[in-house]
Parts: sequence; C-alpha cells; structure tokens
Amino acid sequence: MRILIAYPYIAYPEVAFEFLEKLAMYGNEIIAIFTCNRGKNSYKSSSKHVKLYGIPYIELRPSIAKGLLRHYPCFLHLSDVINKMSPDLIITMSPLFLTSVQAIKEAVKNKMPSVLEIHGVYAERGPLLHMMQNIYLHTIGRWSFRNSTLIRCLHGDDAVELMKFGAPLDKIRIVPNAVDTDLFKPSEEREESGLIWVGRMVPEKGLTYLIKALTIVIKEHFLKDINLKLIGDGPQLPFLMKMVRKFNLNKYVRFLGSRSRKEIANILARSSIFVFPSLREGMPLSVLEAMSCGLPVIGSRVVGLKNLVVDGYNGLLVPPKDPKSLADAITLLITDSILKKRLSKNAREYILRKHSYTQILPKLQRIYCEATALT
Repeated sequence: MRILIAYPYIAYPEVAFEFLEKLAMYGNEIIAIFTCNRGKNSYKSSSKHVKLYGIPYIELRPSIAKGLLRHYPCFLHLSDVINKMSPDLIITMSPLFLTSVQAIKEAVKNKMPSVLEIHGVYAERGPLLHMMQNIYLHTIGRWSFRNSTLIRCLHGDDAVELMKFGAPLDKIRIVPNAVDTDLFKPSEEREESGLIWVGRMVPEKGLTYLIKALTIVIKEHFLKDINLKLIGDGPQLPFLMKMVRKFNLNKYVRFLGSRSRKEIANILARSSIFVFPSLREGMPLSVLEAMSCGLPVIGSRVVGLKNLVVDGYNGLLVPPKDPKSLADAITLLITDSILKKRLSKNAREYILRKHSYTQILPKLQRIYCEATALT
C-alpha cells in the first residue's frame, strides 16, 4: 500500500522516522510530506521504502497567538504533490492544523481514503488559546471529522471529546501509541534517588509544579540525596532555569537539553523514577519510553496519563497543579524500595503487553486496509 502521511512539520525527526520505518516493514511504501522552507528537505530515511518531501508553505500564525503558537503553516501546491504521488491512502496529523484540512480536502476531491490521527484533542495553554481551539474544532474541525474516512484516537477519552465536536462514532477507531521496547529497556544500574522528566518545556507540562514539589521534598521531607534531570527544551526553559535558581536548587536539578533517542534511552534506563506533572496529554511517548525502561511513573490524574498509569500498579497518580501531593508521591517511592521495585516490574510488563510495535502495528495496518476498502 502506498501511504502518504501529511505532517504540518516534523518536531522530533528521530521519533517520526522510527514510526515511518516500522510502518514500511509491513510492506507499505511510505511518503511523508511536511512544510519546509522553499521545499528544501534536509532529512533522510535509512529505509528505501520511506520517501521524505519538504513542501513549500506560507505561515498563517495570527498575531494574537504569538507566544502561544510557534508555527502554523499552510501547504503550497498540495494538489500537484498529491496528483504526482498518487497514494492509496492519506494520513493526516491533528485536526488543529490547516495542513490536515488541506490533505483531507484533496482526499475528498480525488476520492481517496483518509485517516485523521488524534494525538490529543487540544493543548492547555491558557484561556485565549482554549477559546480559539474550541471555535476551530466546532467549525473547521467538525468538517474534518465528517470528511475523513476514519479517525484514529489513542484512547477512549479523546474519542468521547471528539464526539462533542461532531465526530461520528462509527468512524472512530482506538489504537494507542507504540514504543521500541528493544531500544528502551531496563538497566541493572540505577540511581536510587534519580528523578527524570523528558519532553517539550511548555506551560501545559506542569514543570513549575514539579520544581515546587522538589523544594518540598528537599526542604520539608529532608531528602538531600535526590536529583532531577530535565531532558528537552522549549519556550519555558529560561523561566524554569530562573525558578531553579530562585529556590536554590542548582545542585539538585540538571538541564540536559535535547538528546538523541539512544542517549535518552540510556539515561532513562539508569534513572529511578519518571515524573510527569502535565495538565493534559494525548498519549505521551516519553511516558511509554520511561515505562518500557522499567520506571514507575508519578503523573497527574489527567486525560492521557490516567489512560497509561494505573495508580498503585505501574505508577502513582496525583491531582494536577498540586506540588504537595506530587512531593508526597516522590517521597513515598524514594523511601519505599519494595513498592518502587514492584511498580517498576509492572511498568515494563504493561508496555510489553500493550504498547510494543508487535502489538500496535497490526492494528494500524487493519485500520488503513479498512479505510481503503470503504472508499
């Protein structure tokens, strides 16, 4: 099957290419298109069955959304690209980008099947962006939901949310994200009090609450041997660094910046606890990767995390925006080695059972075949 996947942009190339190459192993020819300055593509895939194309675009980010959106592109000449590639199936990423609307429109015009992927319905970035997203989903999003052949959601909560915006139930299929369990695997060497977080540093990740929680753990619970590694970057990085200095946590917190997939896998495997205090998620790959490395997860009880973390089984859930509860959970796992070991074992087993590529790829392939049969 020739599958064209339309990305608004590729934020994490290694992650995207891993997925594309795994999909190609099922006998598919994969064509990935994404916005690129003047159509110049600096990316290459190691698979001969994956082709990558940078498409020229115009930037449509409204001035009112500066500081909330870093990039809001629109493809140029997409019709020519679709006609040239002649795919059997078009996959679009996120209903919130106009690139997805464009790709779905081309699919409808050319009587091609399409699958719309939902990796979180919307982002939590304050009331202004929430209002803009809500209006968009009730209008343009509704059109996208009704004109896609099928819709893939990562979990049931997103499916329920989508139906509020007019997504037809009979089009929704639920298939979660997958993780490379061979790359992300446990290590026998671990830092007993080593906390770790991985992701993009934006407000909805709740990192300010994590720093406040760490202060409580150190200054009120008197756990002085603790350390926290933060992997990633983003617009909130300068503020977080300033916050760490303000609370005199420099000796306890390390900002490691962006790292390669192999580096992240090695650091995760040697850490002890994964902390993820997000305010809302789709199905975070960093949590799947941490669990695959055998790390118990302390996370917020919010959509996207409560669908992965089973409280008391493979991690602990705490109320969002609650530094004290977060600090109590961190302290519990650091001081109770038996509980931590049990959660660690369960985390790895949970991923192997439900989120390995061996489990997920056949389900995706069935959806893609179903979509082509419906058109």
